[in-house]
Amino acid sequence: MKPLISVILPVFNREEYIIESVESILKQTYTKIELIIIDDASNDETVKIISQFYDSRIQLIKNKINLGVAASTNLGIRKAKGKYIAKMDSDDIALPTRLETQLTFMEENEDIIVCGSNIEYFGAKKKIIKYKENHKAILVEMLLRNPFANPTVIIRKEIFDAYLYDESYKYGEDYEFWTRIGWEGKMYNIQEVLLLYRVHSKQLSSDIKNKRLEVDISLKLRLFHMIKYDNEIFKDEFIKRILFSNEAIELQECAIFLKWLNNLLLVNIKQPIFDQKELTKILETLKRNFVYDLFFTNKRNGIDYLFRLKILLVLPINEIFFVLKKKMIEKFKSSFR
Repeated sequence: MKPLISVILPVFNREEYIIESVESILKQTYTKIELIIIDDASNDETVKIISQFYDSRIQLIKNKINLGVAASTNLGIRKAKGKYIAKMDSDDIALPTRLETQLTFMEENEDIIVCGSNIEYFGAKKKIIKYKENHKAILVEMLLRNPFANPTVIIRKEIFDAYLYDESYKYGEDYEFWTRIGWEGKMYNIQEVLLLYRVHSKQLSSDIKNKRLEVDISLKLRLFHMIKYDNEIFKDEFIKRILFSNEAIELQECAIFLKWLNNLLLVNIKQPIFDQKELTKILETLKRNFVYDLFFTNKRNGIDYLFRLKILLVLPINEIFFVLKKKMIEKFKSSFR
């Protein structure tokens, strides 16, 4: 017998988009589903619109007060009867074969606990977004960013029997969840677009973006701490200032930052947390981005010509070559303007 998929769809004030989102789930090629919609005390026409769907697979939960995404999602998960939990957002559109494709993959790969996919932006922006495919790369990717498009994921129910979303997180609850379950089994992203991700003006205010950034930084630090480097030598405030701010820095701090990156690799060899090859790639990316911003942007305060000359003395030789080569290319291009 084919397994049941429980689709969890939290919603708050999405009268403009909820029809397309719900219809995209009800019209899936895989039909053995239940769609659990949790309305988080909407004050527009969202509930009225949902109530006009006459499909026995829909369950509508109406919160009396606004609980937030994490708590609303947990309510739906507790009601779910499926072998798998599929996430869905109230303003996106799942492509018709999304659930069938993911179910087939999960049934054939029992070691995979969560599976996402690539997405395509539509609306205010059009672009295909690709995510890291295999487990080792996904784990390390968390050091840089959320490794999944949340409304594409499907997760084995037993994972949610052991873990739920942390309801203290008003933002970034999905990212936080991955940092806890990432070592409980393998994760994967199907390299196909299975969802259309709507980009529109109502998504995030600047205040919410700042709060979400604070959460992102704290989660990245949590993950870096899993590599047991000396937190007294390389303090959190220092790491945050180098990686996540535009504050002015001293020449000596550049040298300490490069030392920290090397130390992460050495410690991870002795006590492996991340795949060494994938970790090396990510740390090289961090280093290259750091160098690029110093020499080719004005993002960081207090960086002048003299500082750039001095920092060449502490850079690894490959980064010096990178800077010199790029400078030569820029000079060559400018000569033809």
